[in-house]
This record gives sequence, structure tokens and C-alpha cells, in this order.
Amino acid sequence: MECRSGRLSLGSPASRLDTVALLAALGLLSLVTACLKVPQESASLSAMEATEVTAGELQMRVYEAGRRISYIIESTADTIAFRTTDPTIRSLTLRWKLAAIPQVEEASLRADPVVAAADLWGFAIQHSDFFKHGAGRGLFGEFQALAIAASDTLELLAAEVAGRLRPEGRVRPEDEKALRDWAGRHPIRARGFGRESILSTNWEVLSLTETSLTGTVASVQRSLNGVTNRLGFLNEGMMKRVLWQGELVTRDLMPTIVQSGREALLHDLSEQQGQVFEAVDKQRVATLASLSAEREAVLDAIRGERIAVLDGVRSERATVLEALRAERIAVVDAIREERIATLAAADSMAQRSIDHAAAAVGRLLLWVFVALLILAAIVGFSAVLIVRSLPGEARATTS
Repeated sequence: MECRSGRLSLGSPASRLDTVALLAALGLLSLVTACLKVPQESASLSAMEATEVTAGELQMRVYEAGRRISYIIESTADTIAFRTTDPTIRSLTLRWKLAAIPQVEEASLRADPVVAAADLWGFAIQHSDFFKHGAGRGLFGEFQALAIAASDTLELLAAEVAGRLRPEGRVRPEDEKALRDWAGRHPIRARGFGRESILSTNWEVLSLTETSLTGTVASVQRSLNGVTNRLGFLNEGMMKRVLWQGELVTRDLMPTIVQSGREALLHDLSEQQGQVFEAVDKQRVATLASLSAEREAVLDAIRGERIAVLDGVRSERATVLEALRAERIAVVDAIREERIATLAAADSMAQRSIDHAAAAVGRLLLWVFVALLILAAIVGFSAVLIVRSLPGEARATTS
């Protein structure tokens, strides 16, 4: 691999194969984790009266804010170095970039996005205090105002991201007071720009607790996003840091060396570059190994979860079938009893109908017989009357 215009380029087929393998592994791991239904919410974010912002969105906003803050620091330091003629101030600008930018990256890549937002805001406030009235208030001489203006901008950016944690969309006065008090108790004291993070002292700033923090670190998806973002930072800034470190070493050693030692210095820088590349390669191998182990663990967890789900479905199906079988038997028995009851009711109704019909026919025959008797009596009586009404001769003839 070789450096061209501040970027890494592939110089050999083996390097290309290694890079392709790295990209393939990251792509496969992203595909696997995309299929997982990992909770996207942060435990500490859920514990706060936050807005509708999700943990993933907040993490990306903190990451992008970290990139912007790193760029502002770099551009401000380069501007001061370009305008000044003092070699000491130029060395200090290099030290500022070499110390502050990794601190920004570390703060913005915390596993918990709430912790990252708070730590990034704390970093900005520490820097602002450092340049205004702390140990670095006269660090850059006549160009100190540039550093103060940059630190104010950093503080505004970090506060804007932290404001996403509140329903109003901006930080509360008590949040700012708590963080400023913390920054006042943990200032940047030396010109080496060393700082204490919010995790080293007080996790309860902005309602953070150890329980919510440890509950969030277990999120696989955000951890993988953090690895990806860390690799992005590494790809963007590694060569710059190597060049800054080399320039700083050169500036520190130049007053004590002569022209005859120039080749030895270049040789040392070349070896240092080789060591850096070797360290980067080792870190890449270690990262791939860690990602592979993480993938195996995730796949094992998925396999175990699938087996448990299948067992549960199988058990549930057997229970449902048994319940259906019992229900069917109960329904058949109920239908059989209902049919028997219906047939018995129909038979009883038919018998009653037959009995009623027989009784009706009997009464009808009785009335017919009575009517016939009456009719016969009427006919006989009529015949007697007719016979008596005839004259004697006709009666004798009739007789």
C-alpha cells in the first residue's frame, strides 16, 4: 500500500485481495445483522424524556457532528499555522490536532448514543474553557481568537446534537449547568490537551446511569455500526495523523540535528511509517477475527432461537390438535344427543297426531251415525204423515 494525496491506495494484488476480503466480510456481517430483529432503542435513551429520535438516528447525528468538529479543529489549526511565523505555535497546532481529533472520535463513537452526545458536548465545553480562561488561554498568541471562535462553534454543534435528547429539541438550562460544572471540575490542564471523559467520573450527567449504560452496550447493531464508523474515521485520518506526527517530530528535532542527519531522520520516518502500516494491518486482522467471532456468536444465537421457536410451535400445534380433537368429540356427542332428542320429540308429536286424528274420526263417525238416525226418523215420520193424509181408497190402493 502507498500514500497518494493523503489517501490509501492499493499497491499490490495481495493488498487488493485483503481489502476485498475485508469489504466482503463487512458486507456479509451487515447483511446478517440486517436480518436480526435487534432492539434499536437505547436503554438510557428510553430512560430519558427524549423526543421521537431513535438510538440509530442519534448515533449517526453524533457521528456526523464528530466529523464536523474534527474538520473544524483541523481547519482552524491549519489556518493558525499558515498565518503565524512562530515555529512554536506551529508545533502547538500540530499537537492540538493530534490530541483533540482522536478525542472527538472516541467521544462520538461511544456504544451508547446518549453517552456519546454527552461526552462530545463535555469535550466541547472543556475546550472552550481551556482556550478562554484555562491553561491554554494564551496558547496561540495573537491568533488565540481563532481557537476561541472555533471552540464556541464546537460547543454549539455539540449542544445541538445533545438537544435531540429533550422534547423541546434543545438542551435545558439545568443540563448545561450540570455539564459545565462537571467540565469545571475536570478541565484540560496541560498543553498536551489531555482530558477526562464523562465516563471516568460521573455517569449521571443528563440522567445517565450505570445500569442503562451496560444495558445499551449489549446492542449488536449499534456495536457493529460503531465498528464501521471507527473504520471510517481510521480511513479518513490515519495518513493525516502520520503526516502530522512526522511533521511534529521533524519540527522538534530540527533545532538539534544538522544537515548530515537528514537521511537518518528520513530513514526513521520510513520505519515509523512501516510500523504504522504494520499496526494497521494487525488491527485489520484483529478486527476481522473479532467480526468473525461475533458473527459466529450471532448465528449460534439465531440457531438456538430458531430451535426454541420450532419446539414452541410444535408443542403449541400438539396442544391445539388435542384441543380440536376433544372439541370435535364433544360436538359429535352433542349432535348425537340433539338428534336423539329431536327424533324422540318427532315420534311423540306423530303419536299425538295419530291419537288426535283417531279421536276426530271417531267423533265424526258418531255424528254421521246420529245424523243418519235422525234422517231415517224424519223420513219414517214423513211417510206416516203422507199415508194418513191420503183418502181411504188411495190408502187402500196404497196398502
